[in-house]
Amino acid sequence: MTKSERFTELNKTEYGADYNNLIFLNANEILAATEKRAKILDFLTTKVQTDFNGTKFDTAQLSAGCRLCGEGFWSCLFISGKCNAACFYCPTSQDAEGVPITNSIEFPTPEMYAAYVKKMGFKGVALSGGEPLLNFEKSIAYIKAVRELLGSELYIWIYTNGILATVEKMQQLHKAGVNEIRFDIGATNYSTEKVKLAVGIISVVTVEIPAISEHILKIKTAVEELKAMGANHINLHQLRLTPHNYAKLAARKYTYSHGLKVTVLDSELAALEVLRWNFAEQINFPINYCSFQFKNQFQTLAGRMRSAKYIINSYEALTQTGLIRTLSAIGTVAQMLSLRENFKLAKIDTDLYFFVSKEKLFFHPTVSKFVSLFSLIVSVQYHSSSTKQGVNYHYPFVDVLINKRKIFVEKATVTQLIVLEAENVLKFMDLIRFGFLAKIENAAQNTKLQQSFANIQDLARFEVLEYGVQEIM
Repeated sequence: MTKSERFTELNKTEYGADYNNLIFLNANEILAATEKRAKILDFLTTKVQTDFNGTKFDTAQLSAGCRLCGEGFWSCLFISGKCNAACFYCPTSQDAEGVPITNSIEFPTPEMYAAYVKKMGFKGVALSGGEPLLNFEKSIAYIKAVRELLGSELYIWIYTNGILATVEKMQQLHKAGVNEIRFDIGATNYSTEKVKLAVGIISVVTVEIPAISEHILKIKTAVEELKAMGANHINLHQLRLTPHNYAKLAARKYTYSHGLKVTVLDSELAALEVLRWNFAEQINFPINYCSFQFKNQFQTLAGRMRSAKYIINSYEALTQTGLIRTLSAIGTVAQMLSLRENFKLAKIDTDLYFFVSKEKLFFHPTVSKFVSLFSLIVSVQYHSSSTKQGVNYHYPFVDVLINKRKIFVEKATVTQLIVLEAENVLKFMDLIRFGFLAKIENAAQNTKLQQSFANIQDLARFEVLEYGVQEIM
């Protein structure tokens, strides 16, 4: 099954009969859209700095919060699930108050959340919602708690639609320790008046909105206004379809692209067009395009990497995508005994391998360069780690103690045991020992690595991050 076929089936499964109401491109239209996007990207090549495997654009003047997001060092706390706006593009319902929550874990008190931030090693914290200003005193309490416990090095920002913003609130946020505020002006018909209230009070003032194709002129006008008032950044992100916003987005007759999630192609083209205009007209305002490819890969990667350290075994290793890779070999008792002797002769650290039984060996990939796996049946399996408030005992888990409270790290199975074809074993070992460890610096290098893993039983999606914007399918 090709990548396009796999994503199409995935998207059909998610949306059922509603899938047929969405507009996807035919082969000729895909080619035309790909060429249109490529022309804009060619223009931007010498103008913008890309980062995070080429998935985030114009990163030369990226805010500290965006940088921490990409590097996996931020925690986003949803202070509540209630909002006072009605944005058609909102991916969630935004109609329930709820307890402050992040990564499925509730934090009923500011002190509990602050302890979590410290324990997990975060360098940045963001407050979102819902609308944080609807719960202003609560938001202030959580901001103060993390600031007091972690000190001035912690970078704190807050998201808001700005409807309830006042000069007094901006001053209180600043005093509590907020470094950056981000306004969604799409909620207020692109008015920048409330944004202006924060300029000169909060150190970094940003606008963060989805790139909506029919609103390009309004977005460009807002960019000019933001520059004139002394704001610092505008972040444009790609619209994606969810079961919640499906009806409103489908009614607008957008063109969609298949993927792990259905994304709005018109949105990405709009974001890139605003970037092109920014340079062509010499506006030169800091604009960051945050593609779905970035969010899906790097925000997912961050969560996996953060939790994996608590549950990964010494004989396992992490892939570039943050999955836990488990290698095992099966052979005769004689072969296992021979391997054990080879380990001893090679003076391999015993922490790098582990015998589960006399006939099955779990081993770290670095071991394979010291001993021959020839004639053994070698298998690979992938797992994903995540934090949980509770456990269902379906997957292995460990508990993490934070100030007398337990949270859990779960190790979920992503694939069943994949038996490697005999002729691929050595090639696979070489790839994960050397190819994966190499720094990926360009699309061609990434494509080559992707293809190498794809040729080994289509393991690329578990091993290697995609490079650049998502393929139009």
